[in-house]
Amino acid sequence: MRPFALPLNSDNLNGQYLSSHALGTNLPLLGEVHMKHLLRLWFMQGIPFAFGRSPLLYEAIREWLAPRLRVAPLDITLIGSARIGYSSSPVPKFSAVFNARSDLDLAVVSRDLFERIRADFLRWQDDCDLGKARPLDKYQEDSLQRLPKNIGRGFIDPDRVPTVYQEIKKVGWAMHILKGKLKETPNAPAISKASVRVYETREAFEQMLLVNLKVTQQSLRGAM
Repeated sequence: MRPFALPLNSDNLNGQYLSSHALGTNLPLLGEVHMKHLLRLWFMQGIPFAFGRSPLLYEAIREWLAPRLRVAPLDITLIGSARIGYSSSPVPKFSAVFNARSDLDLAVVSRDLFERIRADFLRWQDDCDLGKARPLDKYQEDSLQRLPKNIGRGFIDPDRVPTVYQEIKKVGWAMHILKGKLKETPNAPAISKASVRVYETREAFEQMLLVNLKVTQQSLRGAM
């Protein structure tokens, strides 16, 4: 009987929070299967680094946010530097430590919320086509081109759609209030802003994280 196959020289891939040194050393050597294992363990689940001093606060946030987005608390998770304690973006941003200038990047996996946000985007798209609305800046112009592609890949960023639309307005207001509540809560992390990305399925969520991690992997290989 064959044993489970683990990555070579991966003894330092352990602990509740994975160090940037351990990730930077091992990531260039990992195949896709083991990259998925790493994502599930440290990038998608568990107590986020930003709430290590107050894990119950993280759960209180999910409990508070869930009814406002009409999702389940377990549909909500935290990603980015607030999750692992540093940036996993490609070099040279790799390993930049989470701090008060960092964002609180939330992810929600919910087909229902995804469809509600998508419907608001389609209304905005139709309004622009009919001349009832227009992009106010280059960011919104880019969003009109980018969002259909992102939707096809199973995710959407609500803050790319104007807040005049019902579901977008609810999400934007929830993020605004969340930042204010954190500012008044003891032991809460200081943040620049709170944002959310909505995924249609768990598979789409994992695939997007994997795509991003592969880009970082290539940048680390190039820096070796």
